Amino acid sequence: MRWKAASVRDFLMLHYKEYMLEARDRIFYLFYTDKLKVAVAPKDFQGIESISDAVEYLLTGQNCGKVVVRF
Repeated sequence: MRWKAASVRDFLMLHYKEYMLEARDRIFYLFYTDKLKVAVAPKDFQGIESISDAVEYLLTGQNCGKVVVRF
């Protein structure tokens, strides 16, 4: 059996502002050529009153993709 590990790291964009335009263009290129897919969690949250439910759903780790609240 093989185990894989993943980590998430962050950085402050202002420290890398000279790369922002190039990075934006690369991301747009990947998105518009269907090489980058955006995943949205299938659970439906509607209206401002559902924000607390959406946050709870996010914090429990049940989501796969972005959690979206529609207005």
